[in-house]
Amino acid sequence: MKKIRAVNLGGWFVLERWMNEELFARNNVTGNDETDFSKQAKDPISELADHRNTYIIKEDLDWIKNQGINVVRIPIPWWLFGEGVYVRSVEKLDEVLAYLDEIDLDYMLDLHTAPGCQNGFDNGGIQNVLEWPNDQKNIDKT
Repeated sequence: MKKIRAVNLGGWFVLERWMNEELFARNNVTGNDETDFSKQAKDPISELADHRNTYIIKEDLDWIKNQGINVVRIPIPWWLFGEGVYVRSVEKLDEVLAYLDEIDLDYMLDLHTAPGCQNGFDNGGIQNVLEWPNDQKNIDKT
């Protein structure tokens, strides 16, 4: 049995201010989560595309692989395909997964958010909101 040596790639596809203060500050975003970023940033589509293209790059994934890591965990949002204020990111994820396959680095996708927020924290996509368990539409969508 292969020993798992893993690392988490948080903050890449689900924004959390504490993981990238500079991105939030540069965009004058006062909130802590991706909902606030998407609503408050002047150009969230461009800013998030730049973030996703530069936060972790192929050379970082190569370095991770060369350190003996054999699995990466990638937190992903429920709005991966875009919805409402949220910016679509599925194409970038597809590109990343293809590269991970190319370099033979396993991955685990973690559905890190749920519609209506599952925990009320910034890592749920919208801080101080906890509507997921109270709305069957949110549960069904998840």
